[in-house]
Amino acid sequence: LVLDPALPLGEQLAMAAWMKGLADPEGEARKACASLGLADLAGRRPEAVSGGEAQRAALARALLGQPALLLVDEPTSQLDDGHAAQVIERLADLQDGRRIVVVATHDARLAAGLAARVPAGALHRKVWT
Repeated sequence: LVLDPALPLGEQLAMAAWMKGLADPEGEARKACASLGLADLAGRRPEAVSGGEAQRAALARALLGQPALLLVDEPTSQLDDGHAAQVIERLADLQDGRRIVVVATHDARLAAGLAARVPAGALHRKVWT
């Protein structure tokens, strides 16, 4: 997901929550920020945060409304160990809630924390003839 450079992170999450039809967009945005350690950054624009913080904000936005399916690519690539652990915990929580989470990663910490994995090179299927 791409963050809008003109809006603070909290406003972007609130707008996304409103667009998803959530009853309390501002409250949902605050919860999403807090769940990934972004509460203190909600008033900042994307250019005023680090790459890892922006990455977590984009993930927080994707998690709004508890999607049934989530596709994520390298969600911990720019994160330190502590923040990577937060992301891993959130993604594992989604799996526990019977949601489908598809993750592409080179991060062994993330792969180990998820319920099911397809080992590298193990999935080969010809779709088109």
